[in-house]
Formats: sequence, C-alpha cells, structure tokens
Amino acid sequence: MDVDTDDVWSDTSQEEEEELALPIQSRAYQIEMFEHSMKGNIIAVMGTGSGKTQVAKLRIEVELQRSPNKKVWFTAPSVVLAYQQYSFLSQQLPAFQFRLITGMDNAEFWDTQEVWDKALYNVHAVVCTPAILLQALNAGFVTMRTISLLVVDEAHHCVGKSASRTTMQLHYHSLKSSSATHELPCIMGLSASPITKKDKAEIRQLEVNLDAQCKFPVQQLEEYTAFVNLPQLETLTFGEQLLPPPTILTRLSQIVSNIQVADDPITKLLRESADYKAREKLEKILRKNATPAMMELQGLLRSATTIHRDLGSWACGAYITTCVRKLHAAVSHDTGLQLHAKPPHDNRRFMDSSLQPLHGLLGPGHDHVPARENHSEKVQVLLDFLGREYRDSLRGLIFVQARHTAWALTAVINNDPAMQNYRAFSFVGVSNAAYQGTFDFAQLHAQNENLERFRRGELNLCIATAVLEEGIDVPAMNLVICFDERPNFRSFVQSRGRARQANSKFVLFRSQLEAPSKMKKWHDLELDMKEESESSIQQLEQRQRLEWIEEPDGTVFRVPSTGATLTFDNARQLLQRFCAKLPKKGDSERTDLAFCIDGEIGVELSAKVYLPTCLPANLQVACSKSSWRTEKMAKRDAAFQAYLGLYEAGLVTDNLQPLQLRDESNGEEQHDSIYGQGTEKRESTYAVSQQNDPWPQVMESWASSHAVYAHRLQVKDGDGFMPALNLLLPAKLSDTAFPLYPSHSDRVQVSLGPGKEVPGDYPVDLAREISLHLLATVLGRRLHGFRKDQFPFLLVPDLEPQMLQSWYESVSVSRLLTDFRTISAGQEYLVLPSQEQIPYVYQLQAGDFRAGAICNGTDFDREDLEITATRLSRRLDFLSPAATPAPAQPRCLAVSGCALLGLPVAYARLILLVPSITHMLELSLRSTAACHGPLAGLGFRDIDLVAEALTLPRVGSRNYQRLEFLGDDLLKFYASIQVFVDGPNLPESLLTIARGRIVSNARLQRATRTVGLDPFLTQHRFAGTKWTAGVSRESHPDESSTNTKTHLSSKVLADVVEALIGAASLDAAIESIPGPEAEEKVIRALQLFIDEVPWRPLSENVARVSIMEDDSVVDGGRRESLDRVESLIGYTFQHGALLAEALTQSWVGGGGGVSSYERLEFLGDAVLDHIVKTRLFRSSLQLDPEQMTLRRHALVSHATLAFFACQTSYTCRALELTTDPLTRETVDRESTRTVYLFDHVRRVGSREDAVSRDATLAAYSDVRSAIVHAFTQGRKFPWMELLHLGAPKMYSDVVESILGAVFIDSRGDLGACTRVLQTMGFMDLVDRFTVVPEQDLDLRHPEQTLSLVLPGCELMARQTKRSRAGAGAGAGAAWWCKVMLDGERIAHAKNASCKDEAQCRAAARAVDILSNRPKTEPGNGDQGLKTYGSKKRDHGVMAA
Repeated sequence: MDVDTDDVWSDTSQEEEEELALPIQSRAYQIEMFEHSMKGNIIAVMGTGSGKTQVAKLRIEVELQRSPNKKVWFTAPSVVLAYQQYSFLSQQLPAFQFRLITGMDNAEFWDTQEVWDKALYNVHAVVCTPAILLQALNAGFVTMRTISLLVVDEAHHCVGKSASRTTMQLHYHSLKSSSATHELPCIMGLSASPITKKDKAEIRQLEVNLDAQCKFPVQQLEEYTAFVNLPQLETLTFGEQLLPPPTILTRLSQIVSNIQVADDPITKLLRESADYKAREKLEKILRKNATPAMMELQGLLRSATTIHRDLGSWACGAYITTCVRKLHAAVSHDTGLQLHAKPPHDNRRFMDSSLQPLHGLLGPGHDHVPARENHSEKVQVLLDFLGREYRDSLRGLIFVQARHTAWALTAVINNDPAMQNYRAFSFVGVSNAAYQGTFDFAQLHAQNENLERFRRGELNLCIATAVLEEGIDVPAMNLVICFDERPNFRSFVQSRGRARQANSKFVLFRSQLEAPSKMKKWHDLELDMKEESESSIQQLEQRQRLEWIEEPDGTVFRVPSTGATLTFDNARQLLQRFCAKLPKKGDSERTDLAFCIDGEIGVELSAKVYLPTCLPANLQVACSKSSWRTEKMAKRDAAFQAYLGLYEAGLVTDNLQPLQLRDESNGEEQHDSIYGQGTEKRESTYAVSQQNDPWPQVMESWASSHAVYAHRLQVKDGDGFMPALNLLLPAKLSDTAFPLYPSHSDRVQVSLGPGKEVPGDYPVDLAREISLHLLATVLGRRLHGFRKDQFPFLLVPDLEPQMLQSWYESVSVSRLLTDFRTISAGQEYLVLPSQEQIPYVYQLQAGDFRAGAICNGTDFDREDLEITATRLSRRLDFLSPAATPAPAQPRCLAVSGCALLGLPVAYARLILLVPSITHMLELSLRSTAACHGPLAGLGFRDIDLVAEALTLPRVGSRNYQRLEFLGDDLLKFYASIQVFVDGPNLPESLLTIARGRIVSNARLQRATRTVGLDPFLTQHRFAGTKWTAGVSRESHPDESSTNTKTHLSSKVLADVVEALIGAASLDAAIESIPGPEAEEKVIRALQLFIDEVPWRPLSENVARVSIMEDDSVVDGGRRESLDRVESLIGYTFQHGALLAEALTQSWVGGGGGVSSYERLEFLGDAVLDHIVKTRLFRSSLQLDPEQMTLRRHALVSHATLAFFACQTSYTCRALELTTDPLTRETVDRESTRTVYLFDHVRRVGSREDAVSRDATLAAYSDVRSAIVHAFTQGRKFPWMELLHLGAPKMYSDVVESILGAVFIDSRGDLGACTRVLQTMGFMDLVDRFTVVPEQDLDLRHPEQTLSLVLPGCELMARQTKRSRAGAGAGAGAAWWCKVMLDGERIAHAKNASCKDEAQCRAAARAVDILSNRPKTEPGNGDQGLKTYGSKKRDHGVMAA
C-alpha cells in the first residue's frame, strides 16, 4: 500500500472546486462593437464586465497587422489602470512588443528625441497615461502621423481640461482642419455605463472632443432580463466609541510633537549651503515650520490615529510596528526592502533615529492573532457580517477611503481566526517610487499579481480604495461593502456596479451617530436604487409589449425530395441544435449562437447571427433578409437564412437534420457524410471461402497444356550454392526469392527464376522419373502410394536435356554397403539403414578403425562392424528459425544393414528443403491466380509483394503486417485529401468522420469479400507433418474436405486491403522511391476496393482546392506579420491567405473572411503522419510494425509537436530606459524577449490563455535541455518531461495547420512540407528514429508499460487547487494521480501540470515498484505484491 499522510483523498468526495457564478459575457456585444470600430471612430459604451478591453484587444490586433509602420497608443487615466491594460494586452498579443510608460518611469525627464527613439525602438504599441502622450506630442517627439490607432480608456474623462481632451484639441483636431485627414489615427474610446448619466449635450461634446460617435450595443430582450436584478441593498450600523489608544501611538504622538525644525540635519545643511535653491528650500521649511522628514512623521501619526479611530488599537499598533521596522530595515540596507535611492542627506536616517524610542514598544507586528476587544465596533460588525455571509463561491470587494486603512484592514482580516476562509489583499493607487512616501507599502507588481490570483479564485476578498471603482478589470462580485462612506453619487453608482453577479449584495456602513442630513442622504440613495430597479422593470415590460406586435410569419422552405420544412418558427431551434453538436476544442471557443440587432426597436430592425468559426467563413454570418419591428422576428429571419445556407452547403440532410457531427453510435460505426448516410455495421468475424488450393488446377494444366516452363531453383548457403535444379510447371511464374532456416542459426536464400518454356521434345516423362526418385529418396515416408504422374511439379538437375538420362542412371543405383569396396576419406555418402525411411549422411573420418576395416577390405562381412553417421533432419518446416537449437546426434549403424545410395548428399540436403519451397511456390501460384483474377486491373509485377500482402500474420514470418502499416498510411493520406477537397464546407469534425467511413474496418472488410479476395488469402500455416509431395492435404484424395467456408476476423479482412495498397505502391516504385507510376497504381487500388469515392491523383485534388485571394484577407501590414512566420518555418507562401488561415484559431464577426485553422490542421495531420510513416517504413532497419507504431506515436504526439513549436522561435530586441529623477540622466540597456510560433496565432482568446502560456514556457525552460539530450542521444523517450509542458493543444495544432497550408500552397509537394519540418528541427528526430535499433530505444509510454507489466491497474486522476501557503505567481490548479490495484494504492504523483503528466508519472512510478517487487510464490496469488506494498509505504513522486 502506498500511503502519504499529506495526500489522503476519497474518490467519492467532491473533487472539483465550485465554479464561480459569472455574469453573462455577451459575445454579441463584442462582435457588434468590434464591427463598429472597423467602420469608423467610436466610443464603445459598454457595461462593466461586458468585454470592452477584449474588443479593444481585437481592434488593436487588426491595426498592428495592417499598419506595421505606425504604432498603436493606448491611454488609461491612472498608473494602476495603465499597468493592468499593459499586462492584459502584452499577454494576449505576445507576437507584438508593447511598452508601458507612466510617471513611474520618470518620463517627464525624457527631453530629447534620442531618448524617445530609444524608448520606442522596435515597439509596436504603447500603453501610457494621457499626460505622457500629451508631453511627447507637445515636444514633437511623437506626432499623430506616426499613430495608427489611439485607444482612450475611460473616455468619459475626455472633457474639460483633461490631458486627453487637450491632446485631441492641440494635435488631432488641428491636423484634421489642415485637410490631412489621411494622416489621422483611428480613434477608439472605451467607457462604462456612467456615461449614460450624462445629458445629450454632454454626450455630444464628448463625441466632438474625440471625433467619434458613441455606440451603445442594442440591448436585447434576453440581456434586459439578465441584468434587471440589481444587488440587494443592506445597511450595517456601528457605534463610534473610541478605544483607549495603544501605548505605542501615545509615544509616537509625543515624539512627533517634540521634534523641532532645528533637530533635522537637513536644516543645518541648507543653512551652510550658498546655493540659491538651498536657500529657497530653507525658506519653505521655515515657513511651514516642518522639514520633509517631519511632514512624513506627521503623516505617519495621522494615518495611525485614523486607523486607531476606525479599526481599533490592534490595527493601529500593527501599522506603526510595521512602519518602524521597515524604516529601520531600509536604513540598515536590508535588501529585503526595495526602496528608491536617496541623496546623502537621507531623511530616513533622521526619522529612524527619531523613532528609536519606539523600538522597545514594538509588538509582534501584523502577523499575530488579534483579540476582538482590540478592534473597533465598526470592525467587529464587519467581521461578524463576513462570518455570516461566507460561502465557497463568495467573491467580495470592500471599499475604504484611505490607503493605510486598506493595508490595516487586510491585516486584521487575514489574522483573525474566525476569518480563516477569507484570503484578502489590498489594492490602492501607486505613484513613482521617487516620490513615494517612506511609509507607503503599495507595490504595483505585487498588487497586480494579487489581482490575477483574485481573478483565478485563489484570493476571494479585496480591500481597495476608489481606484477600483472604475476601469480596473476585476471579476463580477457577489458582495460589495462600502466600509467607508462613498464621496459622491457617481462613486456610489460605480461601487454598486461591481456587484454584478446574481443574488449579490451591496452593503453600506452607517454610524449610529449620523446627523439627520446624512440620514436623509442615505434615504435618498435607497430611493434612487429602488427607482432604478423599478425603471429597469418598466423598460423590460415595455420591451416585452413591443415583442407582442403581430408580424407575418415569413418564408417557408421545403426540401423537394423529402418534404422537410424550414420555417421562421423552427429555424432558430434547428440552428441551435446544429451548433450544439459542433465540438468545442478550447475553453475560449464557443459553439452557441450570437445575435446582433440593428435599428430602432418597434420601428425597423434587422439582425445578424454569428455561427462558430470552425465553419467556413461564408457560413459564419447570416443576415435577416427583411426589416422587422420586433426583435424576435428579426432573429428568426437571420436564423432561417443561416440554416438555409447550411442546407445549401451540404451540412444539413434532406430531412433538415444536422449531419452526424459526433460519434453517437455506441460502438457502431456511424457516418453521415458527403459519401452517404447511415450506419455501416461490422461483425467480429465473417464466413469466407477456404484458402484456394492451386495444385488441382496445375494438374489439370498438365493434361490440357503442351507448354512446360522451367524455373531455375537455386539455394545459397554460407558455403556457396547448392546444386541447381529446374522446377518444371505447366504455367509460367515470375521470379521469387525467400529465406529458409535449415538450423537454429543458419539461413539460406532460395531464388526461383522466371519461367522459360522448354523445347517440345523435352523428356518430360524422364523428368517425372527423376522427380519421383529425388523426392522418394529423401522424403519417401511422405509419398507412400504416389505415382510419378501425380506430382504437380517436377524437379530435375540443371543439365542439358540429353544428359539427364545418364545422370539419372548414375544416381538411381544403390547397393549394400558391404558390397562397396572404395570409400574416399572426407567424402560424404548417403546411406539408408534397413527398416528406416530417412537416409543418413556418412563421412569417412581418418583413424576410424571401423571405417578403416571397410576401407582395407578386411572382415567386411562381420556382423559387428559399424559406422558412425548422422541422419537427415526429420524437420520439414524451414520457413522460420527453429524455436530451440536441436543439432543432429551421430549414430552407430551396422554395416550389414545399410544400403549406399547413389544420390549425392548435396542433392539430398536440397531435397530436404523442397516441402518449404513448395509451400512458397503454392503462395506464388495462389498470388498469381489473384493477379490474374480480382487484382488483374492493378498489373502487379512483383508476385512476392502480392503473396506477402495475402498472407495472414499467424501463418508465416513473412506476412502482410509491414505492408499493412504502409497501406494504412496511404489510405488515410489519400482519403484525408479526398474528403478535404470534396467537402469544402465540412468542418474538421465532419471531415474526420467522412474519412473514418472510408477507412473503417467495416468498409475495408466488405471490399475484401466483394472483390473476391478471400479464397486467395493464405490462411493456414505450413505443416511439414502433413506435406505430401508439395500438395496440400485438401487436394489429397484421402484427406479431402467438403467444408468450403471458414471464419476470419473483420480486422484481418480489412488489413488485407491496406496491405495490397501498400504492395501496389512498392510494386511501381523505382528503387523503393515512389513516383508517378506508384501513385497511379495506388489510385487504381483505391478505386478497386472503395469504388464509391471518386479517387484522383494528389496534383488533381490540390488543383481543385479553392484558395481565397490574398487581397481579401492579407493587406500590406498583415503580409509583414506573416513574413515573420515564413522566416521561422523556412517557406515563402505564394498565397498568403493560406498562412493567414493556418494562423487563425478563432475570431469574431465572421473571421474577417478567414476560416478557423481546423480544416488545415486536419490536412496537415495527414501530411505529417504520411511523412513520418514513410520514413519509418523505408528505414534500413526493416522495422517491424510494432516498432514503427511505437516510433510514430512518439513522433507525432501532441506533446512532441508542442515542444517543437516552442523550439520554433525568434528573439526581439528593445531598449529599457532607467531615469534618475535627481540627476535626470537616462541610461538604456538592451532587453530581449522570445516570440514563439504559436504567438502568431490569431484568436479571440481569454485570460486563461496567457496563464497557460506562461506556465508552459516556464516548464519548457525547466525541461528543454533534458528533452534535447534525450532526442539527440538518449535511450529513453522523455514522456514525462514532454508532458510536464502541459501545453495547450493549439501549440501542436498550429504545426499541423501550417503543414496543411504548405501542402496546398506547394501544390502537394511533400518535399516542401518535409523541409518545413527540417527547419523546425523535427526531421532530425525522425531521422534518428530510422537508424537507432530497437535495443537502443525505449519508446513505450509508461501507461502502456504498466498495462503490460500488470494488467488491471487503474489510474485515478483529479485536479486540485494548490495550498494557500504555496500559492503565488503561477499557482493554481494542479493534478494528482494514484495507481490502484485491487483497491490498494501502489503509487501516486502530485503537483503535475496536467492530467497527462500526472498519469504518466504515477504509471512510471508504479512500473518501478512492480518491477522491483519480490516474486510471488506459486499458489500465493498476489500476496507478494501486497507484502511489498505493506513494507514500502511511500511511493509518491513529486512533479517538477
């Protein structure tokens, strides 16, 4: 048993974390606003959470591609918001270089063109605050002519004297008035719902300021219903009794009040300085009666006092303690505190010395458990409320007024024992570190990391200032608390807007001592909320009334062949069903419908419906054909047009049902496709004809034909050639060759030459006599009762016909050994003892006294005289090596009982091979008959290939399995191209099923039986014990059988077809290299076996592919972007639209005329498989099918391809600037970043995509060297390291889609595809796999190995969240897996990046354990395993 005390989990427990109930993410909104932005300047007014930033991302991506010589500028009103938008955009668009510029960079000191040129070097897009852009434009370092797109976030701020409005007024409108409109950038403003509170005049002014139109998505009825419920308002009251101040606060107050201006060393320093600036600073200090250090200490006191009042004494003490300690650590050069550099007269040293008296009062800080009585009543009310409200799905936001309050309240919640279910963090605005206060704890990077963890659900409570009211992209909350009073109504509305989840709460804190005026204010707010809720309900009711307007039902379409009817009423339902059946390949992909409506509701409306991007571009969008007054009819019209388009494209049957896009056959093979509909079933076995026996037909030919053909038979062993024979048949055979194995270690090569007709006067009758003598001498025991005219073949020495008689006379003489007087030493003789049927080989050995006696002619009549001889083998099956070596043992034979035969020993040894030779001859005869019969149209030249293809695996060592491997590849390759070409509108899922129907075993076995190949299959293994003169037992009169049928498995019958396709390819190949003739023969084979498919050559098929014109999808900018990919893969496209499609995973609004890459991925998968399988088949190692399959699986696995996608990358360079605010000097350093092949894939995307990319690349960095070593010189395939990447499927998909695009673009040139793979480094691994022998490679996946080592083991995997303590950047879900056997865990793995890695590691560990366990004693069952498990209990493995 495998036990880990830290990892005990139940299979029946809830193993998946509850999903947070997110608000509706309306794809319709995004599509509508994106399309508006492509038509002109807009201000996209969209509700919080409806995807404004996502729309901006899509628009920016388009602009970056089409305007590569200009830059995109994105302005955000705050540093925090700018940082967030920069993080989002740079992660979502990693192929482009983004630059973040804010006051944190001290950009106000960038006062030369050189500095700005360096800042923007190789930069595609800039994210900044409005002031930064205004500064650059004012100084002329940047001009509007260099900007292609200006995105203004929180565009409602572009009023008055704001930097955004000033920018537009000074630099945009002035350029517009000069008629240089072609040099103006496009404008895209982003704003949330507060803009709707403005009156029409304000909105119009905003449109003028930004030269853009406000665009409000037309809210649809479903969305009214979804958003009509406002959060539940709840008020909490608290008392304001002030707790006694802690001692440390009292002491701090005394210290601060006692400090005088003269005490600060800076005063003396300024007095002694003659610089006029120093005198100005001194005058300012004296006027304020406070130095900068004194003001910071006074600020500390104010903050601590406020915390004491609002939060209590514990929070106050914790805050002061933390401030004092951090200050002291900074002064002491504590590297753990990263503060900005200070001048020599550092204020911190004076402050630290002034606060020295507090060191003795410092408590344990903010990381110890507080007592409830040390909290203010307001905090206690909050904690009690949080305790009541907690649930697993809670996601909360607490608004406070001050930065220090946010920090202190976070410390309170995270340290209170009752709040252990909460994981809180603070989020406040940040400023330039050069101007940041000593006691300001805010760090931009740390805050944004916590915000990402908040989005992922690792943290569930955020305490924030007003900075989080608008702009910052945070998840929808189900609990929003205003801990401090909101400053104005706008702030109140924005805070409440964060509570967007269903059944959410909006909580206000009110003091029990509030003045009547404030009471009235709260009452008014409640009335406003109630009024807004009622207004929303009224709007909903008004919309519902409008939908009741009666309108005509619209068009009806009937299918002529079936009468199936499509109407406005059923179109949407049918369309939804169609989309629901489309497979979803990624989390960011959607298969539901998205409707957009345009026009005025109740007056004139039109609608568009958007279908998933896996469909062709021309089918992704459909518009209503007429104008309507109601939303429902406009949508029905659009749905009707969409479904009609699907029917016309062949994606809907004549019954108006979706083609079968998923396998719902419960084990049966269902295929609705362009080749037909319905289900083709197959049985496990089929009754087929018995194996055809060719010998009776040969015997008939002897009687009916006068032509006789001699085939020269030669056998070559290690010592040279055996005597040559002529094999005579009444039929002409092609040449053939095969090996035989006379002993365990010996191998001979048999060759049978092509038939040559013998002269008409050839002594055939003598040949029969000779054949009978040869066979009867060696194999007489198998020929009892046979006459010379019964042999279907004849064997004679390779001599001139006139010499045959004398040869026969010489070898047919036999005499008693006692009569033989002359025996030469060293010569072999054939002797036959009486009462035995198998001859012996006798060779005189020097010094053999018994033999010597014979040689000397003395006492040769003695009955006790013996010789030592070795019997010829009883074995007749030499088609494969003997299982165990069995050398013949010499025996002593009595001379008086032996006859000396005239046949030379060499001929005897040769005749011993005849049974095996005749079996191979039988295969040739049967294969020749097949070539003259059902395979006549293929024109096979190499009968050996046909014989091999028609021989079942269990029958002989040379069988169809290698050919089947090749034929399977060719069939799938050609079928893939065929369905790709013939089904131009079919999505990838349907292409897969269409191909599956063609290559299925059900179809192929039917082809074997329909064509009539079954009697020509070699179904029976050669049995030497049943051999009779080369005639199978079925044709022997005494052993004939009346059974004409047998049963074969459907897979075997299907494999035969694939083997024959492989044989056809090789038969026409020149020096094993396929050419046009080989393809022509493969096509003929395909036409023969699968005649319902209009098979065509590759060149013709590729020529039929419709390629979109580049101008429609690839402009100049997009072309430059594609150039970078072309340089990565080493191929230049003639049709850039193909590469654009290969790099498009998903898009909005019809894909911009480009379909998803899924169809090209389908094609590229077939191309890749074909290249790999062909290389493996042609390997000089003559790999067996199992080895080829193992190597192919390792090569084309998702993990392997994803690794090479990571390997395919290039480096981009930029310059990072560092500006010292004191010296105002700017220095630069070069920075680099790596752009990967998959970074160029265009997709709608999600935040999870960026998280997955970072995790994969971090893992790639960890394991890259190990994988490269394993690929180049390792023995064990690095399955665990590859799976540790946890790469999204898209990373391997793009490799295949690019291969598909190259294949089409190059007009089917596999060499071009191979060169692309070579450029990526993939072919080096393929080439290695073709030359490294089996014993030097371990390719088996650990899970497969485990199933072989011990069948019955079960892998149980689950996904879990990382522990709170270990959570951090990159933290999140991890995978665990355990291996179970008979209810007992024998191994486990944890903290894996993905399920596949967890299972792989667990299986590998289990294999190690099972391989090293003690052997089980006989009769003990599994006791040995269980004993081992009880002794070694911890077999876990931690994933890296």
